Amino acid sequence: MIESERNQNVIAATVLILGIISTGIIFVNVDYYSGSYALAGYVQVELEDIRVTNLDPDNETLIPGLFLKLNLKTGEQADGDVTLNTLVAFIRLNRQLIQYAAFRMNIPIDLRVLYPGYDQNFTLSSSLTDDHDQELLLDAYNNVNWTWSITIRYWYSVFVPENDAFREIAFSYNGVTGVGL
Repeated sequence: MIESERNQNVIAATVLILGIISTGIIFVNVDYYSGSYALAGYVQVELEDIRVTNLDPDNETLIPGLFLKLNLKTGEQADGDVTLNTLVAFIRLNRQLIQYAAFRMNIPIDLRVLYPGYDQNFTLSSSLTDDHDQELLLDAYNNVNWTWSITIRYWYSVFVPENDAFREIAFSYNGVTGVGL
């Protein structure tokens, strides 16, 4: 037992103040930690545009190109330490997989860090050099049937690069905004 009531009050006040400070630090850390995962997991991904270029049924020497424009944005609420790494798209046209084209992008370094209010557009594109993929486009063109099923996968890291994860988002889309040379 402490003999002096004054010393006892000082010790009790110090312990109480340290407890309040520790609680505040824990609350801030938990909020930041959970905010990082919320920020990474709830990125809004919108399919802005699908465009086909160099498609001419009368000229088989042209190599068609396929472009997807995506918008990634975050809300204003969550904050944390999240880095985007890679975007990949898996594309089906009229229930057929576009198999031989790679729709993959390593996100530029200056656009990787997510923050509240993040809002960036990215374009994934590829030339369709394989006969199978070109036939899919020509069939869609000839039948005027552009029904897309697109799965977007993005990889991200929370806090450290070794803590890598991914999220998938699927879209259905009818039509194409541009077909031409």
